[in-house]
Amino acid sequence: MITLDDRSLLIFKELLVSPRIKGKDLEKKLNLTRRQINYSIQKINDWLADNSLPIIENQRNVGFIVDRSIIERVPELLQIRPALEYIPTKKERMNLLLLMILARREELSLFHLASALKVSKNTVLYDLHLMEKKLKERQLALKYTRRDGYFIEGKEIAKRKLIVDTVNKILHMPEGWKWINAITGITEEDLNRLKRKLEVVEKRLNKRFTDQQLNTLAVIFLILLQRMKDGKHPEPFDISYVDISNTKEYQAVEDLFGNDEKLTEQDRLYIALHLLSSSVVSTEMDQVNFKEKLYGAIERFVANFEKVACVNFQSKHTLYQKLYQHLKPAFYRVTYELSVENPLLDLIKQEYGDIHHLVKQSIGPLEKFFSAPIPEDELAYLTLLIKSSLQQQGDDLLKKPKAIVVCPSGISVSKLVFEELKQMFPDIIFLDHISVRDFPAFEPDYDIVFSTVFLNTKKKLFLIPPVFTDQEKQNLKIAVEQELKKKSPALINYDRLMNIIEKHASVKNPASLKEELKSFFYHTQFPDENYGEDYKPNLIDLVPVEFIRLQQPARDWKEAILLASRPLLQNSIIDMSYIDAMIRVIQEYGTYMIAPKVVIPHAKPEDGAHKLCMSVLTLKNAVRFPKNIFIQVLIVIAAVDRKSHIKALTQLYDLLMDKNNVETMIGTDNPMVIHRLFREYSTH
Repeated sequence: MITLDDRSLLIFKELLVSPRIKGKDLEKKLNLTRRQINYSIQKINDWLADNSLPIIENQRNVGFIVDRSIIERVPELLQIRPALEYIPTKKERMNLLLLMILARREELSLFHLASALKVSKNTVLYDLHLMEKKLKERQLALKYTRRDGYFIEGKEIAKRKLIVDTVNKILHMPEGWKWINAITGITEEDLNRLKRKLEVVEKRLNKRFTDQQLNTLAVIFLILLQRMKDGKHPEPFDISYVDISNTKEYQAVEDLFGNDEKLTEQDRLYIALHLLSSSVVSTEMDQVNFKEKLYGAIERFVANFEKVACVNFQSKHTLYQKLYQHLKPAFYRVTYELSVENPLLDLIKQEYGDIHHLVKQSIGPLEKFFSAPIPEDELAYLTLLIKSSLQQQGDDLLKKPKAIVVCPSGISVSKLVFEELKQMFPDIIFLDHISVRDFPAFEPDYDIVFSTVFLNTKKKLFLIPPVFTDQEKQNLKIAVEQELKKKSPALINYDRLMNIIEKHASVKNPASLKEELKSFFYHTQFPDENYGEDYKPNLIDLVPVEFIRLQQPARDWKEAILLASRPLLQNSIIDMSYIDAMIRVIQEYGTYMIAPKVVIPHAKPEDGAHKLCMSVLTLKNAVRFPKNIFIQVLIVIAAVDRKSHIKALTQLYDLLMDKNNVETMIGTDNPMVIHRLFREYSTH
């Protein structure tokens, strides 16, 4: 029987999640060569044929075509796949070696490590050499003696943090749990026993762990409990016993492990911190003082973002609640250095880099509250929440198909996916986003399931990625439209069509023409109805050179705003009401100087902006604005929504951060000088 290796499984899942993805996009996304992709596709097709399923086709200018019947049968077929059947990649070997050494209860030799991973001793020696460098970054060291074999030397707290990170990474591997079982000896019975205890903790704390978090916590606690019983306890670290011991989390630890004499006070504090720092699906807070202070920091963070992004959130209270629900556990993760790597960080930075950049610029109030820098892995989750809130959607109450979203990841990811899908499919009513554990017991009636993992269900199932690219959005829209409207591509006899064309014309490349026709008819039947919804122009695209006015005199700041806005007003890009609104904003909230001598006046789209555009004014002499701020450069933004100007604004901020650029703008009397500056920074 044909089996699928790890790479083939990775490609297979990507094809199921992103049908019609093109080969070049697949190569880029998975960092694989065309040869590797083609080899794995052939292996997948052999496996599909062996299971009496249609093969995957790669159509030029269309992408990979996956038959619907494959998605319906794949979950049950993959369940019978043998465990540990492939050789781990270099990165995976590193994590497995780390866990073997950290969880060891007897001496480990080079022979033991090579045998467990089914590689040569030289390969293990090379991996151990790389491991030494990684450990040094954590103030840890790899040691070897004949009596003790390989072991890691350093502080217990650092070792525990390494265990947490390593377990998280291994559980993201294919068959990750089975590798944990093989290395540590933890059985499913052990795992389920501790999970039942954690479910009791959930009720006691009025918390709800995600499926992923429940499994991960159970594995981590089992490994750590064994270390504690072996006499490996953390050194006293910078945690206030008073701050933690009166929490419900610490009391839960006392109830669960209070009779275990081998657990020290530091051990109990450490476990309580992990409960405090765990992502939750829902929680109630009763620490009023903490909540008020964190809410204040959140409000200031959101206000900062609104200023630097020139946006106004409509439902601030809802956004505050979402941010609070994520930041409460994040406070403990950051304060006590328990944060783990965010597996979506690179994808979030790639897809939402402009918003992520502005989040980092606005984060000051939260870092002041945390009394520590917030790691970028945590910031990425805030980017997801901000991005979700920037999307405007409006569901009506007409009778529509009903859907649910199933996601085993944390609350930030699942809510983002939920909001993204609501915006993509306004004709579908989305009832809720739930965890895999809650899926079988979900009672309200629904028609469609969107899920980031395989599920056995009789309902229509659409597999989706946790973060969408623009192409993946379009592919999903086409697939859902086909399902809801029962609309399938028309059957066209391309050979007969080619014969007709060749009778009346000379065709230089018949094969190429045939593929172009297939692509043309496909996109004719399934056009991108939302083309342009993610329009994000560069800075140079928004500032016509004739909209740049230089060295103008102004009697006061109101006249300066009127002069700066005049090109937009004269070209019917804004109404006079927009100018009035900009003046009112400054009167009510003060002047937000984005750089020395520079202000960016703006108002809400509904205040009278008709087209995305900017105008620039430099003043002959600086003018005093409210709060005794002197301004000599005004850049007016006419924003028609809450996100299309973000990319250009990010480029403008980069330009203004160099004070030489500001002085150049103030000193020149040639509009082309500023226009060339804008062009230069539009490539950033």
